[in-house]
Amino acid sequence: MRLRRLPSRPLPLAAVAAALAAPAAALPVTIPAFDNGQYTQFGVHNAADPAVFAGWFATTGVDYRAAFGFDLSSYVGWTATAATIQFAAGNGYFRPYGGSETLQFWDVGVSNADLFADRPSPSSAGAAIFADLGSGTTYGSVALFGSATVAMPAFGFNFATGNGGAGLFAINAALAGDGAFRVGAAVSSLIRSGGASEGFWSGSGGVPVAASLALELTPPAAVPLPAAGTVLALALAALPATRARRLLGGLLRRLSARLRAADGARRPSPA
Repeated sequence: MRLRRLPSRPLPLAAVAAALAAPAAALPVTIPAFDNGQYTQFGVHNAADPAVFAGWFATTGVDYRAAFGFDLSSYVGWTATAATIQFAAGNGYFRPYGGSETLQFWDVGVSNADLFADRPSPSSAGAAIFADLGSGTTYGSVALFGSATVAMPAFGFNFATGNGGAGLFAINAALAGDGAFRVGAAVSSLIRSGGASEGFWSGSGGVPVAASLALELTPPAAVPLPAAGTVLALALAALPATRARRLLGGLLRRLSARLRAADGARRPSPA
């Protein structure tokens, strides 16, 4: 029995145009903090301590603020459409005083090197960083409620909604630069009374880490086809599929041969 070859149908022009113009889907990515730290009001920061505390320590009467650093360099050039900082359940403790505590997030104006440097003694430079972790541009705040010390609950904060999306704007600024994004955290509801510490403790020495950044990322837009390329794409779409593939394959083989020839011509001759 002789098989009859069915005629090829032209590729749908609308499908080709849609494929060329379709935007890339957002990619969900979770990035753990690469480092974090805690500063006292006197500017002391122990770089080797994996714990993070933001609040008031009753025994010494000292305020603490926290810092978190995220490395977004693998996605420089991308755009974040959503961003949430997340804290894992059970990874530390929460101690409210007066029924609740409010953790406020801030921008950080110093570099990673300065922020996470070891500062074993009180200093004006360290005290300035402590101040920076609770001032400047706020990204917003989250309130947790309770009446006693409990294991850290799972909670997060949406950078896209707080303070008009200031946090999301800062993340996109980092993605347009070197990918370094830093966050300060300070308890804005401290009462500092009753002889009981209050605040948020997190540990980054175990799993999971103290904080993670959950992002929705869109890759850079594809480079538009030049006019000649657009015409070629439309022409190929009008041809039968098998013929279009043969024609495109031939064009690519000839282009590859020319590139190899040009590359060989640029190489110096052996001595």
